[in-house]
Amino acid sequence: MKALWIAALLPWPSASPAHAAQQPERRTLAGGRVAIYNLAGVMRLERGTGSDVMVELTRGGPDAGKLQIATGPLRGRETLRVIYPDDEIVYRELGRGSNTTLHVRDDGTFNDHEDRGRGRRWSDEGRRVRIAGSGGGLEAHADVRIAIPAGKRVEVYLAVGQAFASNVDGDLRVDVAAANVTAAPRAVAHRDRKAAPITATSEPPSSMIQPSPSGQWS
Repeated sequence: MKALWIAALLPWPSASPAHAAQQPERRTLAGGRVAIYNLAGVMRLERGTGSDVMVELTRGGPDAGKLQIATGPLRGRETLRVIYPDDEIVYRELGRGSNTTLHVRDDGTFNDHEDRGRGRRWSDEGRRVRIAGSGGGLEAHADVRIAIPAGKRVEVYLAVGQAFASNVDGDLRVDVAAANVTAAPRAVAHRDRKAAPITATSEPPSSMIQPSPSGQWS
């Protein structure tokens, strides 16, 4: 698991368009601390207005209708969780032969709170889920656009796909299992106490910030 904390004012990066199979669905998340969980897809974080975090979600894939959207408070945060009702998930954008495995709780959360105490990791709880770029299983994903008002603390958990952050004035935690995270130059990056260190770069906004084999961000 790799986690990236950003306190940023970022310009919008260029990116290829996301696949949109259905009409967007919208949700509003109130409160100062928000967490959003999604196993597969593209997550876009941008500046929002007003007092609440606004989420626009578009399902994709032949089995998109089987996804469930859950909201509500969990562990001190207002949450939105995309529930995938299968232990085998197909996300074609991963590419043939690529796959990743992680533990997912029944409430749709994963990878949060690395250290629960007594030697037990929160991220080891739940059922074992495999996400692959080919083969059989639930072929569905969700592309999510998140509008974040200034001063909010937002945690985004994504297993596979891409995450983009731009023009956001707040504290972000982007936690990925096997996904690309795109941030822009001039971001002020802060290391979570459990996260691998990251290095701010002067690459163009469209450059990918990817985990190295050592788990460090560069």
